[in-house]
Amino acid sequence: MRKLITCSLLIFFLLSQISLAQRKGKGMMRGNFQGTISGTVIDNHDKKPLEYTNVVIFSKRTNKMVTGTITNKDGKFKLEKLMPGMFRIELKYIGYEKVIVDSVKLTPKNKNLDVGEVYIKRAAFATEAVNVTAEKQAIQYKIDKKVINVDQESTTISGTATDVLRNTPSVTVDIEGNVSLRGSTNFTVLIDGKPTILEPSEALEQLPASTIENIEIITNPSAKYDPEGTSGIINIVMKKNKLAGLSGAVNATVGLDDKYGGDVKVNYRNSNYSIDFGADYNKRYSPGDRYSKDITQYEGNTTELIKNGTSSRSRKSYGLQFGFNYNISDNHNFSIGARYGDRDMEGDETTTITEIKSSENSYISKGERSRGGDFYRLNFDYQWKFNNPEHKLDLQFQKSNRDFDELDKTELINLDNSIIEGYYSEEGGPADNYRAKLDYILPIGENGKLEAGAHTQKRKSDEFNKSYQYDPTVNDYVTSDLYSNESMYERNIHSIYGLYKNQIGSFGYQLGMRAELTDRKIAVEGQEEFTFDRWDYFPTIHFSYEIEKQTQFMASYTRRIVRPRGWYLEPFETYFDAYNVRRGNPGLDPQYINSMEAGVNKFTKWFSFSAEAYYRVLENKIERIRSVYAENVFLNTYENVGKSYSLGLELMFKFEPLSFWSLTTMGNVFKYEQEGELDGRSFDNESTNWNARINSDFMLCETTKLQMNMWIDSPSKNAQGERKGIFVVNAALRHEFIKKKLFATLQLRDLFGGFKHEFESYGPGFQSFAEFSRKSPMVTLTFSYRFNNFRDRSKSEREDMEMEGVD
Repeated sequence: MRKLITCSLLIFFLLSQISLAQRKGKGMMRGNFQGTISGTVIDNHDKKPLEYTNVVIFSKRTNKMVTGTITNKDGKFKLEKLMPGMFRIELKYIGYEKVIVDSVKLTPKNKNLDVGEVYIKRAAFATEAVNVTAEKQAIQYKIDKKVINVDQESTTISGTATDVLRNTPSVTVDIEGNVSLRGSTNFTVLIDGKPTILEPSEALEQLPASTIENIEIITNPSAKYDPEGTSGIINIVMKKNKLAGLSGAVNATVGLDDKYGGDVKVNYRNSNYSIDFGADYNKRYSPGDRYSKDITQYEGNTTELIKNGTSSRSRKSYGLQFGFNYNISDNHNFSIGARYGDRDMEGDETTTITEIKSSENSYISKGERSRGGDFYRLNFDYQWKFNNPEHKLDLQFQKSNRDFDELDKTELINLDNSIIEGYYSEEGGPADNYRAKLDYILPIGENGKLEAGAHTQKRKSDEFNKSYQYDPTVNDYVTSDLYSNESMYERNIHSIYGLYKNQIGSFGYQLGMRAELTDRKIAVEGQEEFTFDRWDYFPTIHFSYEIEKQTQFMASYTRRIVRPRGWYLEPFETYFDAYNVRRGNPGLDPQYINSMEAGVNKFTKWFSFSAEAYYRVLENKIERIRSVYAENVFLNTYENVGKSYSLGLELMFKFEPLSFWSLTTMGNVFKYEQEGELDGRSFDNESTNWNARINSDFMLCETTKLQMNMWIDSPSKNAQGERKGIFVVNAALRHEFIKKKLFATLQLRDLFGGFKHEFESYGPGFQSFAEFSRKSPMVTLTFSYRFNNFRDRSKSEREDMEMEGVD
């Protein structure tokens, strides 16, 4: 710990001295000179001021950028704290021609210069075709990420972030809503760049799609990011209003089979501060059918168990959020935010069970499961910009809490309605998380940038588990001490990082290194403590090369880590239904991933193409292992079983064959191999996996849009089984009633009932087959109303995003 603190202080001291030296040098050059250049930008067509025009000033002597700003609601701009010299001003606005104001000179006698009104013309292509091409692409490829623009996904607008990801390259979602990124469920979810307190799939499931601006898929993050997660980061960027005044949006959804929800977002903004308030509620009910067949051998006896029945799952969530952002000055900004929510998942099933041993018996199984509770997050952010807007210091602090309870109950009922067996368990307890970040960015030269920082996080949870078993002698449930426990889990992670990036002509590079100390302790009442203490190092390398305009080659290497989740480590046994016992493994080692990627992107006005090859090696692979625990009962635990290798290629192609029709195809194919052994048993396996997405958009008229999408997932294998393939077709029709204000979207998902889960598993003493299908199609209708100026990102807002560096 002393080493970590010493390294952090040393880095911060050195960077502070560099910063101070630069500021002193610049101050000596400037003396008391404080020049300003101002002006007003006017639309040449309608003679109205243009808000959010991008204004950048360059030195004529060095041809380097000096500073920049954007125009306010009156089209006015002001560039301050300028040294004497000759300058060139460039003004840009999406959909308009670039304007250059050349040879602007500041002298001690003329240090406050107003260039007056600058008229900017609309680009020549701004004809009727703009109605099609001005829309954001559904998927945009950046140098280190993919950006999914949610407003372009009509087939998912009434759903959640999980539904949006079903149509996303690199991502797959199974029938129960579990998300995988390039075949792995181990990834990190961020919300506006901040970690969520929920598990990844839970966090994505409780965010309404209508409140999301875009989703960023980062498969090879730099050293600046937390290296947790096998396959990278999914960052959810929530909608924000950049315009002044009061504005907001309201969305309401209703659907068949008890599906409904809604959300509201209100924003007030002026030149100095902004206030945000939001609320959302969502309920989704999913009925379905289940079938399974298990054959087990235990103590010389063979049992065949056939289950056939119905099930339902209900997910309910609501949340409130508040945010306040204040510009103390041009160089100082702070914001505070809070979110409170509650999430509940309930499921029940009624199954007819046929048990075949020496004779055949039939009975009914009834199961109930619920998991949920409340959570909150508080965050504080402070940003200090130095004289150069790119030279800044960011401080973030976050405190979060989650208090979830889980209940599982299973009863086997005889044909005379009497209880044969019954199991009932409760788990719960609060979990507290604290995170603090200090990030420093120092521009070096024309394009260079040095970034460094220190991050720390602390997690602590106190959990209980109580198990009960039905006792026919008292006709009630009694406590089972063998399966009841109390435990404490604590984990601290301290890290420091540094990276340098630069652009030399068409060639760009970024080199980084991150060091992390993990300190973990698990204590179970009446048992020994389990501890873990280790330093880990994570290098990252990124390269890019612009082959020609709008064509770019990229390559990267990163090392990442996956630490076992809390319930993977619990060293005790728990019944979670009549046929399954869970036991954690406190001796699990973290998984380490070496990931390499290389790709090329090509973008033109009419089509976009992307091809990415990747290779990933995973060490200390953690697998869920099933074995026979007792007659008809499985034991589920976790083990490190070896290595896995994934070699794949992702392709994306979008084009517009006709003015009213655009087509996007995405595909991913990868070769998967696993090498491993456990207790003398081989876990080697290999498979070739692939998936494909096809999205088709039709503009039926100026106010009506039809969207169709189809996706296919191939079968895939793991250490103990194989999942069957999936085929799904969705459709949506969106109509605009009041321009940019009122919309209605009719959505039909899984039109042909192809979204089903079929899985085979096998191991010593058992063989299983399971199938689950949900009721389809799912039909929902969503109404969206936006008042004042809260609307889809206009071209001015997109320029604003570019100005702020938002990718």
